[in-house]
Amino acid sequence: MDIEELKQRAQNDDPDACFDLGLIYQKGCEVERDLTEAIFYYKKAIKSGDISAAFNLGIIFLNADNQEAMKWFKIAAEKGHDKSQNILGDFYYRMRKKTEARKWYTLAAESGHVFAQHNLAILLQNNDAKILEIETEQARLKEMIYWYEKASEQNDPSALYNLGRCYLMPTERT
Repeated sequence: MDIEELKQRAQNDDPDACFDLGLIYQKGCEVERDLTEAIFYYKKAIKSGDISAAFNLGIIFLNADNQEAMKWFKIAAEKGHDKSQNILGDFYYRMRKKTEARKWYTLAAESGHVFAQHNLAILLQNNDAKILEIETEQARLKEMIYWYEKASEQNDPSALYNLGRCYLMPTERT
């Protein structure tokens, strides 16, 4: 399909055509790279319910305008986009809002996102239960091991290493 045909479909609010045009302009495939056009078409795709377009807008704004990036990642994350949920977790972690980071990492981890599983385990490892609003230290450790195990099941080498270290920790397990 050529660009003119995609533009014709995009005029009729075809979300796939809008997303494809956003990606074409974002990457500069077959056309000169034009982020203004990419943003325009991604926003059209979002209006039609395409959450991946919101994620891509977040990527466009990442590092240039983190507040704007966060806005778009949050839109996608609230609709279940696991990569956006993990990135929001990263944002909140860097902002030292650890309970909010835990919330977003958990949502992504529960959907199977391996990096979120590992990030959540690290968050649990490096903070005490009170900071993370977990009832006991034992519950925090149990949850930490659970997420390292989940990430290890997906062959994450760092999670495998950290899980091994957890089993060397002199602590009571249940």
